[in-house]
Amino acid sequence: MHDPRWVIGSSLQLTAASSSFIASTALVVVILRTTLLHNKASSGTGSGTSSTNRSRATDQLRRTRTLQNSAYKRIIFSISVSDMLQSFGSLVGPFAVATNHSHWSLGSQPFCTFSGLILGVGATGVLLYSPLLAFYYFCKLHRNMSEDEIFRKVEMKAHFFILGFIVIVNAYALVMNAINSATSGTLCTYAATPTNCRFMDVIECDANMMPALLLNVVTAVIIPFLSLAIIITVLSFLLCKILRRERVLPPRSNHTIHAVGTRSLDNNTQSSTLEPQALRNGSSRHQLPPNSYRREMIFQLVSYSLAFFVSYILYAILVLQIFSNKQPHKIQYYWVQFCVPVQGLFNILIFNRPDARVLKHKYPNLSWGMAFWLVFKHGGDSNLIISESSNVDNFASDRGPKSNVGNVFLNDGIRSEVEECESNNEEMNDIVESHCVHISSNERVSITLEGDDRISNCFHLSGDGFEEDEQAECNVYKGVKVPKF
Repeated sequence: MHDPRWVIGSSLQLTAASSSFIASTALVVVILRTTLLHNKASSGTGSGTSSTNRSRATDQLRRTRTLQNSAYKRIIFSISVSDMLQSFGSLVGPFAVATNHSHWSLGSQPFCTFSGLILGVGATGVLLYSPLLAFYYFCKLHRNMSEDEIFRKVEMKAHFFILGFIVIVNAYALVMNAINSATSGTLCTYAATPTNCRFMDVIECDANMMPALLLNVVTAVIIPFLSLAIIITVLSFLLCKILRRERVLPPRSNHTIHAVGTRSLDNNTQSSTLEPQALRNGSSRHQLPPNSYRREMIFQLVSYSLAFFVSYILYAILVLQIFSNKQPHKIQYYWVQFCVPVQGLFNILIFNRPDARVLKHKYPNLSWGMAFWLVFKHGGDSNLIISESSNVDNFASDRGPKSNVGNVFLNDGIRSEVEECESNNEEMNDIVESHCVHISSNERVSITLEGDDRISNCFHLSGDGFEEDEQAECNVYKGVKVPKF
């Protein structure tokens, strides 16, 4: 008769691993598809002119962040590929372990070694790429580094280190025959053999258990806690910066900050960034309230950190108990067997959340489930979906009016909302909660980061919010600036 604990644990593991494998695979496919469509749009292939929506979608694709120009998407892509491997190893685990430890086993040690190798490669990749993602947020929010700078100074070196570490660790595991059945009997990993030799006096562990013990300590204890320390350090630093800044900020008033100054296309002289009215009255940029862009990125980092903690740190605690020859409680096994493989599902939800939120804000009648589906279907780009508004209208249940909220793409993975604000009975557009400027329908606005001489593409106000213009310069330059962190 099957052991109920083994059946429950295996069922939880298979459920979580299958959902995570599907989610991670889908995210990888979507990112690759978006990159391919971007390349076609950039080269002019398939940029049809039969309709305005198609032309607008093609233009949006050319501006979409892809694997070539986005460090954020490359890191998420790497985490997703690693999670695919980890989920696959967990998915076949109950069928790969030794026959006397699994009721569903195929009874093949080579199969156990293969599945354990796949699991080890994937799990190590996720553990190492997660702190790299946190460091990416540090580079963007604190150091204000561009995507190219991150690639040259951080990302390229990190990729070489992570890949080299994975190859060395798993080559050592293969040479030392350190991949065996885990104590749970539901997967193969770096483990002493025979299984359960630690908890049964009648079973002695093999003499060559030290390589497996060493690998387990490194990959299941040291790396998770070290990664968590990096993530917590980065998160604490960024949160402290925000709290220190908010302590010196006055309460936000509802007055309008008008940007002043214009620039003509005929004037080839270099444009100067003109200060808003409030800044001319003696205010400092440090008195501006924190923008929603920064809060969105912090929320993303917190979400990734919580997902990492739930999936790996509790597993590390369980491993420490095993090293201490203490039999973990069955609830701990159930928790780990479900939460570790489900990492990929967490990632895809967190990755698509900002765009789903933007889409839900612009189309209030759209359900959250459909918003996530549309974002996922279009490669995680809410701007591309909005450019094809007919696709969204078909799913809005009551066909109610759309919210007059535009979206300005300020950085990878985050869309800062252009919300409405009112002052002196005039409808204004509050850009990233930093400046409130009056935009008429015939004006084009350039939005830049403060301290950055580069000027973004022009935006004009349409019936549906802000739309980006193709022309290189703005007829009217409002001098709207978003303060750096």
